Amino acid sequence: NILCDEVFTKDNITKEEALKTITELESKLKEEKPNTKEYDEIYKDLTKYKDILDVLFEGEK
Repeated sequence: NILCDEVFTKDNITKEEALKTITELESKLKEEKPNTKEYDEIYKDLTKYKDILDVLFEGEK
């Protein structure tokens, strides 16, 4: 059994959407002060989308 809160597949997210989200999150992260709840949440989401990009679209140009 695998428990998870979200599942991402190529059927529900495109590479372009992941890249756009990463860019948006990186911009938001620059606006926040480190070691705050907001910063940590944005960083967590940024890491998640980078992982999605690495796993789902590995080897794609």
